[in-house]
Amino acid sequence: MVQHKPKTKRISTIDQFGRRKVRRRQLVDASESMPSEEIKSIVVRSLGNTKWEYRTALGIAKENRIAVNVVEETLKTLGEVRVSVGKTVNGKKLYTLKSKKSFLGDVLTTIRSINSLKY
Repeated sequence: MVQHKPKTKRISTIDQFGRRKVRRRQLVDASESMPSEEIKSIVVRSLGNTKWEYRTALGIAKENRIAVNVVEETLKTLGEVRVSVGKTVNGKKLYTLKSKKSFLGDVLTTIRSINSLKY
């Protein structure tokens, strides 16, 4: 039987004395360790966070230490999630809850963000 190493990500921080600290942060492969209902509730809770109007799958994954592909699959299956008309500067999809933002509100937010760009 082949054992797989858990996925990790290197995170570097600067301490109070200006020294660089590097540590590894383990990303959970949620498909094996957590039930899908728990993952769904975590994703919905992250989307409902009032600090953010829209979220990317990567942002949700980093916040909850879940693999990005698991978050993307979960977002596809949830009915209460709205995929925004607009995208990030890097072209990534933005997600929000339907209860948080209507389709018209989403379109207006996208138009405002396009108008605010400086060329």
